[in-house]
Amino acid sequence: MYLFEVGQEVMVDSSTPGVVSFIDKEFQIMSILIGRGCHRSEDTKLIIMSWELSRVEKGWPDRKLGEEALTPRPCSWYSGKRDSNR
Repeated sequence: MYLFEVGQEVMVDSSTPGVVSFIDKEFQIMSILIGRGCHRSEDTKLIIMSWELSRVEKGWPDRKLGEEALTPRPCSWYSGKRDSNR
């Protein structure tokens, strides 16, 4: 847990880009944001326990892939209309 910092770019299982979003040193867990939803409540996060740290590597080998993965998904339910009563 002490190897990583909140906001740091990481790769999980050498294939999933993410950003460290939370670290709890007492319980030895780390939360990694691996996908952004339309709203924060729809974000996809992965919880990593201290014994799973070997799955996590620092940095993104492909910046474009990392940025695409963490670009918020479009709101499919929102039509763009100003009047919400329609």
